[in-house]
Amino acid sequence: MIKNQSKHVEELQVLIKRATTLSSQLSETLLQIKNFEFDTESGAITGRYVREPFARQRSFR
Repeated sequence: MIKNQSKHVEELQVLIKRATTLSSQLSETLLQIKNFEFDTESGAITGRYVREPFARQRSFR
């Protein structure tokens, strides 16, 4: 029974590591898209670069 529990602990550690990695990747992705607006009608993604003095705009399709 202890051997079985040890196996479960190892599996949980792997899952926790994976969840942490995915959480980190999600945070990075959210930071990257934070300044983008999504136009649901046309499907266009418009990005405003807030850091620049005269906020450039871009459209992606």
